[in-house]
Amino acid sequence: MRTFALTLAVLALVCGCNLDWIPGMEGPGSHSDGGDDQTGDETGSAALKTFQSENDLKQYFASVAQGDFRAGVRGDEGAPVFNDGTSESQDNALGGEGAAPEDGDAAPTPSDDSGDPGFSDTTTQEEGVQEADIMKNDSTYLYVLTAGWLRIVQAAPGEQMHEVGAYELGGWGQDLYKLPVDADVATTIVAITQTDNWYSGYGNGGVAVDVDEAVDVEAAQAVPEIGLCWFSSPETVVTVLDVSSHGVPVVVSKTTLDGSLGSSRMIDNRLYLTLFAYPDYYGGFRFDAVEEVDATTLIPDYKVELADGTTSTGDLLSWDTIYRPTDPDGLGLASIVSLDVTNPAALSAVGVMAYPGNLYASPQAIYLTDTGYNNFTGDWRETTDIYKFAVSEAGVSLTAAGSVPGRVLNQYSMSEYGGYLRIATTTGPSWEAEEERASVNSVYVLGEQGGVLNVVGSVENLAPGEEIKSARFLGTRGFLVTFEQVDPLFTFDLSNPTNPVKVGEWHGPGYSAFIMPMGENHLLTIGQSMDTEGEWIRANGVQLSVFDVTNFAAPQLLHQRIIGSYSTWSEALYNPKAFTYYASRDLMALPITDWGWEWDEEPVDDGDAENPVEVVDEANAGTGGGAGARASQAEPSLEGFDGVYVYRVTEEAGFEYLGRLTTRTEETRDWSYYSSFTRGVFLGDNVYIINETGVVGAPTTAIDTAPWRVSFPMEELYPEEVIPEEPPLPTEGEEIVPKPEEPLETGSDDGEPVEDL
Repeated sequence: MRTFALTLAVLALVCGCNLDWIPGMEGPGSHSDGGDDQTGDETGSAALKTFQSENDLKQYFASVAQGDFRAGVRGDEGAPVFNDGTSESQDNALGGEGAAPEDGDAAPTPSDDSGDPGFSDTTTQEEGVQEADIMKNDSTYLYVLTAGWLRIVQAAPGEQMHEVGAYELGGWGQDLYKLPVDADVATTIVAITQTDNWYSGYGNGGVAVDVDEAVDVEAAQAVPEIGLCWFSSPETVVTVLDVSSHGVPVVVSKTTLDGSLGSSRMIDNRLYLTLFAYPDYYGGFRFDAVEEVDATTLIPDYKVELADGTTSTGDLLSWDTIYRPTDPDGLGLASIVSLDVTNPAALSAVGVMAYPGNLYASPQAIYLTDTGYNNFTGDWRETTDIYKFAVSEAGVSLTAAGSVPGRVLNQYSMSEYGGYLRIATTTGPSWEAEEERASVNSVYVLGEQGGVLNVVGSVENLAPGEEIKSARFLGTRGFLVTFEQVDPLFTFDLSNPTNPVKVGEWHGPGYSAFIMPMGENHLLTIGQSMDTEGEWIRANGVQLSVFDVTNFAAPQLLHQRIIGSYSTWSEALYNPKAFTYYASRDLMALPITDWGWEWDEEPVDDGDAENPVEVVDEANAGTGGGAGARASQAEPSLEGFDGVYVYRVTEEAGFEYLGRLTTRTEETRDWSYYSSFTRGVFLGDNVYIINETGVVGAPTTAIDTAPWRVSFPMEELYPEEVIPEEPPLPTEGEEIVPKPEEPLETGSDDGEPVEDL
């Protein structure tokens, strides 16, 4: 299930709600249940239909909501059946008969890494598509979103590093973009923040209700046994700031949108967002009478405020810009918003009544996935519906829909090339100890025709019993990593969309969680080393690898570096934006955290900072490994480290450890504090570590000296915590005079001090 659905499940247990009627938690017999079919061959319908009227929208919403409630209170099998009284030919359908005509998609322009921009940038998937991160940088400045504040730090030259400006955005930080994207110094920052969710509920679970009769809302609310859970609909705020004068950022516009942020992309000056909204009518029993449903509360709102005081408000969607699946998929409403940051008042959006999970964007289209599966019934059939939206200056428009068997790991499991979508999926169990049916992995190629995304080619049944850990599609080539006990790296020839072919594979210990292209014929990966000896399989350090894929049929491991042991972890293992690869200067930085836990065996002594020992990259650990890997300087012992490791990495020499940086001070030395993000970036010949406590920098030639530091106010992170100021140190020759104790003022018989009002 998606993260949000899991959150609802936990809240349901707290609130006493029945899991079966929470949207997204499908009960037995729902459209994504699959019954006894466990093959994954039958994917069902992914067709999307528009509503025919406002009343049509109300009927659909009421029907689905009441059906969810009935299934919850009585345990009914079967999803609600909605019939709007129209024939299929009357619907504006996508993914079925009567679909819109196909739009051709151009192949994305390949990336050109020949030039050196003078600074590293956020890790992105596709050329021409900017992705957000919690911080951005140009050749001189760092822009950091922390504790609801935008903080601007002049980082170059390093000797003059200082904070030059700040602006309180409010809410909590999500994403930052910079414009122009390739400029030496940015002039515009786009900040995305969000208000907090809040939850409430009462009751202790289901109650026997005759659902064939109309439910008395007031009476139902008065019964304590009925479990009720609901949550607010948060707001997402897009703030555009002019930072031409970096010391005084100026707000150009502020756009407030109903819903929580799913993901975002930016192409040129146009921002695309996916928002998830859950209407106020949460709780199925409230929909016993269709006439009580207010359609205006089902549709999210927007508000745009410009610097000149001009304000515009309205509905983000209308009944005729919302699509619903042919098979109902709950009450979640996903909005795909197109917003020109230079003219935000002209925003537009379309909506889907579904629970999209992953977002992938090419310069021509946005794809959303919606995986339906049921882990309560044990049938483990999964189906992923895919919705394609064309992007243009006019906004977004839904053009096609389709389905594939299995679940999708993340955005890197998808890629569009030459008008075709390539997607990698895993079907089957993922965490049971003994499986009756092994998981399998597949790669599908989908082509658009008549509004339908059809599977035109596939490679199926890969690595039975394993699941996908990472995927990357680069032009006509594809790469897939699966894992159970070893790390198979598969290579694919995708030059013929109708006949994709698995070409080669490599096997070795551990796995790769993220794949980064390194020139034309090499891959740079980060993952985990795994200890497979003994009864349990456990992680045994962060693993860096360089693969040579010149011979596509026989990929070779050239270099491998293992950092730390089983208590060592990296944010980059699940968030590629935490992985910084500055290709033009062969530099990389990644966050490393070691919790300092001990195992019941002797630790490996890998040297210390003053007397490093040489280690040989273990390139021959698996079959197909290359020979003659070169030695390089070893990392110091971790011993509870939290910060960034810096390497120089080349195809010839592998990984050369350059040093490490940490922002921890005596004030944050306690491990009860942990930063929510850590980034390492390069500005020219300098490297910087950034997190919510501040910035630390150093030359790449003397990283361990860490001479430059900027601290952010800790009270912003903990506003209710009083952080005492340290007393000033005495100047030379000045005596420390202790402060005399002041007698307590008493004014009561029990000797308690009188409160000073």
